Amino acid sequence: MTASAVSLSMGYGWRFANHLGATSTSLGALSESSSRKGGNAVTYRVLVILTALSAAGCFGQPQLTWRQKMDSSAGVERTQAVMAVGERRNIAAIPQLIRSLEDDDVSVRMAAIDSLRQMTGKDFGYVAWDDEVTRRAAVKKWQEWWSQAKVTADK
Repeated sequence: MTASAVSLSMGYGWRFANHLGATSTSLGALSESSSRKGGNAVTYRVLVILTALSAAGCFGQPQLTWRQKMDSSAGVERTQAVMAVGERRNIAAIPQLIRSLEDDDVSVRMAAIDSLRQMTGKDFGYVAWDDEVTRRAAVKKWQEWWSQAKVTADK
């Protein structure tokens, strides 16, 4: 690593650590303590960077699958998952997309019908903001269609 790259990474590390609440005095004292004990200042600064990143949650955050996101209590995550499977045209997700048409969150329902339209070219008269009875009738059509489409695909 070049001296300028080390300088740049240390500068960002210090700024990031400061952003997380470490003061320049406390970081300087740790650095000075490390140097007096014969420690390597560059190694110390790398540790400061890694500690700051870890404290910010950059490590160890498992990625949720689309199935887990669709079952999330957060409407935003459910909406993102529904949109993602639609963009990827994930046929395996069609049953979950049909269930998402009955979601309490209108944004999830809107994303679900958009994804289903993208994947199938159908909508069966479903409108995300219709009353529950009207939506339920359209969902029933989707369920019937899927049971027929699935049987045809299995043959």
